[in-house]
Amino acid sequence: MAPIPDTLRRAINYLTLEQEFFAALLFEMKLVEVEDNNPPPRILGRDQKQTDYAFTMGTDGYRIFWSRKFVSTLNVPQCAFVLCHEVCHPMLLHLARLYEHGISGKNWTPKADTHGRLISRDPIIWNVAGDYLINAMLKEAGFQMPPVGLLSDNYTIAKGWTTEKVYNDLLQNATVIEVSGIGPDLVEPPPDADLEAAAEEMKDRIVRAAAIAKSRGHLPSSIEALIKEYTEPVYPVWLLLERYVDMVLRDDDYSWYRPHPNFLPHGIILPGSYSERVSRVDVWYDTSGSVSDEDLSKFHKVGGDIIRNAAPATLAIGQCDAGVHSYTEIRQPSDWLSEIHVTGRGGTSFKPPFAYLAEHRITPSLLIYLTDLQGDFPPEPPPYPVLWVSTTPESAPFGTTLHLKE
Repeated sequence: MAPIPDTLRRAINYLTLEQEFFAALLFEMKLVEVEDNNPPPRILGRDQKQTDYAFTMGTDGYRIFWSRKFVSTLNVPQCAFVLCHEVCHPMLLHLARLYEHGISGKNWTPKADTHGRLISRDPIIWNVAGDYLINAMLKEAGFQMPPVGLLSDNYTIAKGWTTEKVYNDLLQNATVIEVSGIGPDLVEPPPDADLEAAAEEMKDRIVRAAAIAKSRGHLPSSIEALIKEYTEPVYPVWLLLERYVDMVLRDDDYSWYRPHPNFLPHGIILPGSYSERVSRVDVWYDTSGSVSDEDLSKFHKVGGDIIRNAAPATLAIGQCDAGVHSYTEIRQPSDWLSEIHVTGRGGTSFKPPFAYLAEHRITPSLLIYLTDLQGDFPPEPPPYPVLWVSTTPESAPFGTTLHLKE
């Protein structure tokens, strides 16, 4: 295998050091060099042929295909742009949404790809619509765009455009569809690909990548709206709780001592993911008089199932109103009580639990606090994630707040 071009190597290194969000998504994909006379099958219209366009870069949602001839025309910033462009197609679920069932557009009826899956939208117009949004988003994030890409000040996520909206606008108003100089870059997924499962996995990857980038101050503002779409309460609160617990307990870090396997065949040493934490979840109940027995009981039953299924090494349950009344460690999931015996029912303060944990040198992987958020908070957040499950519309001054009533 010939070594990869220096331009491509340096572009990957740049993303690793300066663009953690996109790098974290890129690390989950494999790089595959394309022979000019044997390109992967792109998703094209009825009368188009693979030879109608020179192959440059493309993605099937799992791999990024690249042409050595094309990479030689780019400088390092432009190469970083195109790599991120290919990452953004699966990030925006363009492959899964292209194959959505029951969708047919103007002048297009579903056709089958080479593996028999129905393509529900005109693939070239869909590809162009996605390119407009991706390029505008990356340019806003500070990337240097190659001169051959599609760009419009009208089609941006910040202005409320989605790929579907751009697609429909092009169908209705464009007399000529201009294809990017990079060419169509959506490649047919593998025959055994589960596109719906891949889309759900991608959403989880996005949340994890955003958490990594945000912790280091490198989350581009241009993708905040996208992150919000995947993290705001558009799902039932119990599904959000389950996803949050799973995300925190499986929040891997990266280490240069464990190189990423996807890039080693290309001679590129990048940090691989690992986790050395022994997970511990603390669940605290606000047992002041303002939190109802019904809310406490409901959360203890349903939330307990979610937390136990996440299988932390240690569970602990605490009760506090204006002071800590009980704190019990649970070593086996079967020891989780079916009902909670409430103690307290006085005033409310959120300072005692954090002081108690600090005093006993306990650092949980995650602390979950069921409360109405009517009380005084510690002046500084603790050095671990806190998830507040609020029985009111209030939000906590630190940590993440889910609202039980939604």
